Amino acid sequence: MYLVPEEHDFVYEGFGLTKKHRPNDGVYSYVYLYEEGKELHFTHSIWGENHISLQLINNDECEVDIFLEREISHIEFLGWGNDKLIRIRFRKGREEVKVIYFPKPKIKYEEV
Repeated sequence: MYLVPEEHDFVYEGFGLTKKHRPNDGVYSYVYLYEEGKELHFTHSIWGENHISLQLINNDECEVDIFLEREISHIEFLGWGNDKLIRIRFRKGREEVKVIYFPKPKIKYEEV
């Protein structure tokens, strides 16, 4: 198990639920919608091999599709200047993923 914001925290930050959202199965899936037709999908699973799935969709076309199966340490919301983001850290290694969801969607993979 890992530390993660509650469902109401995602809703508070402006995310909605996707069709993949199945808490009883340990799958949590959220979408952030943008006026220009873009969507940011963020999914994580707490069962078995933890995983995250990130998708940037532009007018129903998937531009970025990332799936990482790693042991997750924690997921947290952060503010960085004007940016709002989700940071995902993993237990092993020094890698992290930053998902900027406001003002514009961007995904960064870093080794820290």
